[in-house]
Amino acid sequence: ESCMKCVLFPVRNETGTVVSVQALIEDIIEQKKIEKQRREIEAEQPHQQKLESVGILASGVAHEINNPINIIMNYGEIILEDAAGHPEISRAAENIVRESDRIAGIVRSLLAFARQDGSTVGPSSVEKIINDTMLLMGSTFQRDQISVTSTVSPGLPGLVCNSQQIQQVFMNLISNARDSLNERYAGYNDNKHIKIKAGMVEKDGYSLLRISVEDGGVGISQENLERIFDPFFSTKPKHMATGLGLSVSHGIMKEHGGILWVESEIGNGARFNMDFPFSDRNAG
Repeated sequence: ESCMKCVLFPVRNETGTVVSVQALIEDIIEQKKIEKQRREIEAEQPHQQKLESVGILASGVAHEINNPINIIMNYGEIILEDAAGHPEISRAAENIVRESDRIAGIVRSLLAFARQDGSTVGPSSVEKIINDTMLLMGSTFQRDQISVTSTVSPGLPGLVCNSQQIQQVFMNLISNARDSLNERYAGYNDNKHIKIKAGMVEKDGYSLLRISVEDGGVGISQENLERIFDPFFSTKPKHMATGLGLSVSHGIMKEHGGILWVESEIGNGARFNMDFPFSDRNAG
């Protein structure tokens, strides 16, 4: 696409005959950048409104679940204490306590997701972001018969970030991986698997903290790779996607000084990488 604007002016003599043409050439790179930024902001607005609505709903549901699940957990612990000498009752009570604790963890994650303090930035653990998101998605993967392995390198530096927003990006990536696998495999398959990795990498002489999500799904064509982060672009059916997820995710990573990029070939799955530059700011 041209970044130059050219306007032609005819030069006439005293008889009105055109004797030459003058050209006014204007560099419109900055204008195009401003227009692109405006389109991106406009594209994010409806998605942000949906997120706020979901946040309010999630908060209400979480609060409604919180009290009864604590009561169930307390009764389970009472039964467990009184079940000495009754192994079957003990096992049942242990299951009640364990599953109640798992649900309580989901509730905590929902409440964290629902908080409307979007500007809050602070130190956060990469492992916690991954674990909290997987807790929310665990039942979905089980239902879809998708296996997941997560490898987090020990001793990773903390991220100074808006953990809510980074969790939003990560959840979007694993949801896309799930959709790609379900598109390729209708039911169970040994290759229906998602790999999650977090660790330090070196790139162009810089240290980066990288979170990657890799799937063995349908993959992305070269043509679509060039547009994958464009607002409203999606390879999914319209009823399944708004085309804003990756665009907003890319914007969030950019706001955090990082970058979201993808490696993929059609038929060979995809690997999305969240790269955070390691600096004093991200040494929390």
